[in-house]
Amino acid sequence: CLCGFSGGTSGTYLVIPPGENKDARLLAWLEHFFDGGTSCDVPLKQLPARWDELGMPSKRTDMIVITDDYIEIPSDVEETFNEWRKENKVKVQTLILSECGHQQEEDEMVRVSDIVHHIDNLSVEQSAVKGVLSV
Repeated sequence: CLCGFSGGTSGTYLVIPPGENKDARLLAWLEHFFDGGTSCDVPLKQLPARWDELGMPSKRTDMIVITDDYIEIPSDVEETFNEWRKENKVKVQTLILSECGHQQEEDEMVRVSDIVHHIDNLSVEQSAVKGVLSV
């Protein structure tokens, strides 16, 4: 499941079941830009609440978060999300677009992700993008 987000509670979702080809939908999802602030409501609160509705196979679905900004995560959200992802065996991979791919030391996504990649673009030449999206 890919989850696009900005501020507030609206987001874009793309579910790609194993073995299915959704290249056109993936490209459309990647092209969307919210042009707004960044909050963790969609990936860390809304997505878990919609998990079953989106048809995620129980205990067999990964989550990819792509952001271009620093995200602050309240401790109660972190705790609830980490309990949910452990219970549902959700592997979370995060791609953070940042200038020159530099990691921000205070980046809080490391607290809710299995792995965080800091990248400077979403090109398939980026090994992190290639690996996370299996392109």
